[in-house]
Amino acid sequence: MLTAMFKHDFKRMARLLLPVQIAVVGGGILAGLLVLLMSSASGGASAVLSVLSAIVIFAIVAGVMACIVITIIIIGRRFMDSLYGSEGYLTNTLPVSAYENIGAKLISGSLWMMINAAAVILAVLLFLLIGVMPLGLFDFNTYIDFSIVNTLVFNDSLLTVMLGIVNSLAGVIFSVSILLCAVVIGGTIGRRRKTGCAVGMYFAITFVYSIVRTLINAIINQQLTLNLDKFSAYFNVSTIADIILALGLSAGMFFLSCSLLKNNLNLE
Repeated sequence: MLTAMFKHDFKRMARLLLPVQIAVVGGGILAGLLVLLMSSASGGASAVLSVLSAIVIFAIVAGVMACIVITIIIIGRRFMDSLYGSEGYLTNTLPVSAYENIGAKLISGSLWMMINAAAVILAVLLFLLIGVMPLGLFDFNTYIDFSIVNTLVFNDSLLTVMLGIVNSLAGVIFSVSILLCAVVIGGTIGRRRKTGCAVGMYFAITFVYSIVRTLINAIINQQLTLNLDKFSAYFNVSTIADIILALGLSAGMFFLSCSLLKNNLNLE
């Protein structure tokens, strides 16, 4: 049943989120093409294209920033509708446990957050490849030493890279867990103002987490400064602490959300 719930949630989110990702990637391509047109234009047309290119470049930068925010809002709204709207009422008449219900939403939301990150990166790369690199304004070799890839495979730095990847995945899961937990708490305590309560809980949880993380990092920094000389060692220990904190809090919010949904369901 978990698989069926996941497929349903993933497809429903696709209808809302896929156009956003396509728009961001398309904006990156359009910005790159306009930069190329600007470079090849001459005379009066050059000034017009310069203005248009500046507008589109600003739009793609704003779009990249907005894409993340829009994705979070859409996923949160989707959680609210599917748990406490008419769809949620129908879902909870099915033989589906709270763990399967919340788990399916956590998996689908995390995947869409990863897709969003991939779309943003792709948009930036396409803009650079199409509109900037042909003009010689950006060279990957200037900013990235590709020979380091071979080095990373055969020395201890590979651990740092792997920890960075795991930390990113843990961060995605934690972000979606916050959304889910905020929605469930908001839906439980906010009779007619579920959305407002969910938004408030989201910022409250995020604020508390930031304080806890800052304190933990400060403690680690103080201890490692006295005992370790390598920056990579400090980075690895700090990253491991972030991973444990993110996954631990994610697990706690998952079980809290399941418990609240099971015992205090408050459907409209």
